[in-house]
Amino acid sequence: MGHVSVGGFDLHVEEIGVGPHLVIAHGMFGSVARSARNGVVGGEIAKRGFHVVQYDARGHGRSESTSLRDDYRWEALAEELLGVMDAVGLKQASVLGTSMGAGAALLAALAAPDRIERLVLRTPPAMGPDVRRVRRRLGAVKVLYRWLGTAGAMAVLSALGQAEVFAEQQTGVVPAAIEGILFGRSELPEQRMVEIRCPALILTHAGDPDHPLRSGEVLGRMPSATLRVAPCRGYWHTHPEALTTLVASFLRGEPLEDWHTPPPVRELPPNSGLQQTPTSRSLGGRS
Repeated sequence: MGHVSVGGFDLHVEEIGVGPHLVIAHGMFGSVARSARNGVVGGEIAKRGFHVVQYDARGHGRSESTSLRDDYRWEALAEELLGVMDAVGLKQASVLGTSMGAGAALLAALAAPDRIERLVLRTPPAMGPDVRRVRRRLGAVKVLYRWLGTAGAMAVLSALGQAEVFAEQQTGVVPAAIEGILFGRSELPEQRMVEIRCPALILTHAGDPDHPLRSGEVLGRMPSATLRVAPCRGYWHTHPEALTTLVASFLRGEPLEDWHTPPPVRELPPNSGLQQTPTSRSLGGRS
């Protein structure tokens, strides 16, 4: 456990275990600690025979913060992930990314394909036309912070039952991160995802407008991708053992028929055409 300097930021990093390397990248407004509460338990994965590196992204958890929106652009987050690998001496590693972390992992794989061995993409973020929907939702949060300040925004979010995830954030991070990721000069290049040829496991679910099922289906078209759709949006949060077992099996390169997860997880072929189900009322927040 300690800190490393990456891209001019002091980042909190934790390392545990011995074996093949796995970097865990959390979602927007998440952290190492929050990921563990939401099903991604790095220590448990390490017990399966892996060297796990997990870090708090800039502006999150115990890492140094910034209120500049350009510091949260997708390219900056991908560079940060690769920078963490450099800082801990990893030439190659697999990456488990959730939401924002999944987006950073995808861009890292496009920028440095020789460095990313395998990808586990949990609740991948919106891409293409789906981004507009997320902009409307989280754009409302950004406006609250800009017009009412942190205290005023938190009062409104508390009344709406949406305060928990935002209450843990550092000053100035919430509007900057929303602007950088959703309103900045860059978007995830949906059409380029088929260029990613490393083995990839995509874990998604229906009924989540911030992480549309369509994103999983788009990524499922990558040449070496496997798509799994959980029965509900909170499934992996409440089944951490199943998630750990699935991730460890995939990272070891075990064949699909040897994976065992409790029902009712549904296995889908890469190009499945399932339709998205109705959306929720959440204003945002990720693990």
